[in-house]
Amino acid sequence: MIRNSLNTRILILTISLFVVCSVVYGIFFSYQSKNALMEEFVTRGNALVKNLALNAEVEILIENSSTLATLAENLLQERDVQRVKVMNENRQVLVDLAKPGPLPEKYREPMFLVVSRGSDKNISDHFAFSSAEGKGRGRPGDSEPVIGYIEVVFSKKTIFDTINRMRRDMFAAAVVATVIGCVLALYFSLSIVKPVRRLAAATTRIARGEWETTLPIDSHDEVGELTESFNKMSVALMQKREELETTYRELARRERMAEIGNFSMMIAHELKNPLGIIKGSVDIIAKEGVKSKVRKTMIEYIQDEVRRLNRLVEDFLSFARPKPAYKSMLNINQVVNKIVAMVPLQEFNEKEIALQVHLAADVREVNVDEHQLYQALLNVFTNAVQAIPGRGEITISTANQKGGVVIAVSDSGVGISDEEKGKVLEPFFTKKQQGMGLGLAVVKKIMDNHNGEIRITDRPGGGAVFSLWLPGNKTAD
Repeated sequence: MIRNSLNTRILILTISLFVVCSVVYGIFFSYQSKNALMEEFVTRGNALVKNLALNAEVEILIENSSTLATLAENLLQERDVQRVKVMNENRQVLVDLAKPGPLPEKYREPMFLVVSRGSDKNISDHFAFSSAEGKGRGRPGDSEPVIGYIEVVFSKKTIFDTINRMRRDMFAAAVVATVIGCVLALYFSLSIVKPVRRLAAATTRIARGEWETTLPIDSHDEVGELTESFNKMSVALMQKREELETTYRELARRERMAEIGNFSMMIAHELKNPLGIIKGSVDIIAKEGVKSKVRKTMIEYIQDEVRRLNRLVEDFLSFARPKPAYKSMLNINQVVNKIVAMVPLQEFNEKEIALQVHLAADVREVNVDEHQLYQALLNVFTNAVQAIPGRGEITISTANQKGGVVIAVSDSGVGISDEEKGKVLEPFFTKKQQGMGLGLAVVKKIMDNHNGEIRITDRPGGGAVFSLWLPGNKTAD
């Protein structure tokens, strides 16, 4: 775009300049040349006719036609003289000679002279286009009797031919000058456009991340200064990039240390309570004389806390070191039915939560890891149970959607604010007193492994809806 624009503008400007200058100069030179040629033509014509009048004065008086014919023939030898006509005082033709061939009217220029007795000053003439010669000259007075008339027709063809030839030469010269000017303008424009194009290409490379790009400086003009400024900018960008990378690494290190610190505190907090309960239960069991009912209760406490610790460890391992996905074609409804079959969780029954299941009969098969998908659904379901403070309702549904399958888990719990919707999938984010906040983060990682999507929306009437979308089998479509 830069090249075409600058080249085109410079060429158009150059051509326009040469054309305008050539036209103006041509018109002016043609006008001046025509005036000069006409002036010379008039002066020469006057001289020839006056000379003829002086030589023919006596011959006209005595009406010597032979001598007049000789004088007329001599005058016809001149290049521009086309016809010579001599008449006596009664306008009777004494001599009428002309060159062969007709002369177009546009080339004809007649001169009429009245010949009287006396000297040269008594000769009166009239040139049709010669205002300088034709004005201020009157006819001879009554005291100067007329002895004859001379009419000479001159041809302006030579003048027209000369002017036309000059115009052709000027046109050819203007064309040659325009071509030379265009070549010079093209060279000049390329000398400007080439480094500009090079700068544009270098800017594009920097935009792609090639920060070390620099350009050689080929000139000491404005373009050279621009190239030098570009090189300085490139060096400055590389320095800033190094500074930013150093700052980023330092921030990342601090962030990792902060995460490690937060995680350590969270692990310590989550392990402290179960371990305290286990230790207390073991101490009670170790006492002598403990009733069997108390011992049984303490053993149940220990088992519950061990299961809790095991779940914490599994969540952490699932997030920190996810297992590779072993995918196979599977009907999603089978996984949902497994979740429904194990629903009688203690917390689920204690809260009196109603469960509704709506599975699409024509749901398509998807290529998934059954174990990972089960883990993801179980985490979402557990989160829905924990979000309901008392009585409530949970609905699980499946449907074909956007070339894949969507599993929706909705609950009538406390819901999730818009601000929290962007955080609940992040690791270690939790509002519960127990848990490390890894359950939904594990769900997100599993969905990413399957090229799926997880979307959180509000449930009409209160609560939240977690929608897990998995791409369908392309061959099945």
